[in-house]
Amino acid sequence: MEKDVEKHSTLLTDQDYIITIFKKHATVIRLGDNYCPVYNWKKAVFEVLKKPASWHFKLQPCKRIVVSKTKKTGNCVVMGKLHYNENIGEGKSLLKRGKKITSINPNLIPKGVQLKPAKLTDLNKLLSKHFMPH
Repeated sequence: MEKDVEKHSTLLTDQDYIITIFKKHATVIRLGDNYCPVYNWKKAVFEVLKKPASWHFKLQPCKRIVVSKTKKTGNCVVMGKLHYNENIGEGKSLLKRGKKITSINPNLIPKGVQLKPAKLTDLNKLLSKHFMPH
C-alpha cells in the first residue's frame, strides 16, 4: 500500500482516490451504507437507563464493573467494585421504573447533514454576493 501512495508526489486529498487505493489491499466498508448502518444509541439508552448521577455507585472510582443477568425479570443488574479482589455486594438495576433492557430500540440516523433554514439563507446570500457578476 505504501508503494501505491509513494508513486504520487503530491499529498492525496481526494477521498475517492484514497479509497480506491485502500480497496486494492483491504475490504472497505463505508459508515452509513447498507452494510454498516448508524443507529442513535445515545438517545435510545437514555430513555431506558437512569442518569449516571442517580446510580447506586459512583462510576469514576470503580476499577471493576460486574454485569449479571437476572433470572426473574430477564434484565441485568450492575455492581461497581472499588477493588479488583472484592467479591461482596449485591447488584442493582440501572433501568428506569417499568422499563426493560429489551425496550432499547435505537432509530436509524439518516445519512447526511441537515442544515437549519437560517444557515441556508445566509450561505446563499454569501455565495451569490461572492460569485454573481457585478
